[in-house]
Amino acid sequence: PPLAKLSPVGTQVGSLGTVVEALPGSQHPAGGFGKPPSLHATFRALMLANLYGLRINRTKAEHFLHSTTGWGPELGEQGSSAGGGGEKKPVWSLTNVYSLHEAILAYTHLELPIPEVGNATQFLLSLWDESAALFGGIKGAPGSLRASATVLQVAELLGKRRSEEIELLVTRVRREVLDSMFAVASSGIAGGDVPL
Repeated sequence: PPLAKLSPVGTQVGSLGTVVEALPGSQHPAGGFGKPPSLHATFRALMLANLYGLRINRTKAEHFLHSTTGWGPELGEQGSSAGGGGEKKPVWSLTNVYSLHEAILAYTHLELPIPEVGNATQFLLSLWDESAALFGGIKGAPGSLRASATVLQVAELLGKRRSEEIELLVTRVRREVLDSMFAVASSGIAGGDVPL
């Protein structure tokens, strides 16, 4: 399991309790977790640390998140920088919705404010796959239910869920999911081989 990578060298990982106990000592000097430190492993470690009340170096973890996401303190509360003509440009190094979701949750586990990332709505809208009527995980990827659910979670966490543009696409996602469910149910009834 991915959490086993977090255990110090020479530690036997036989249960979740062992992993949890070893977690604080598994923090990399750069502040992240994993070998090498990654956003994914750090998010999971922060979730466990928060859940079990473990003491980790929060300052280092925060620094790691800032360096990984590009949401450093130099951005202030806006999480964006002005481009030419005062236009706000997104300032994050994350290119897929799954990493964006993990970064937001990692910030939440550290009890840090989630930056107002400039153009977040446009980023989420850029993930739309018109042919599938679903969102993809990265720009240009085929739409999937997993990516669509993650996009909607991110939109909610960033306070963009009620954006008119996002809301219109949510309606289309719902319709696509319902149509798919009815198609599967219909083929199961007609063919008799798909249990309902």
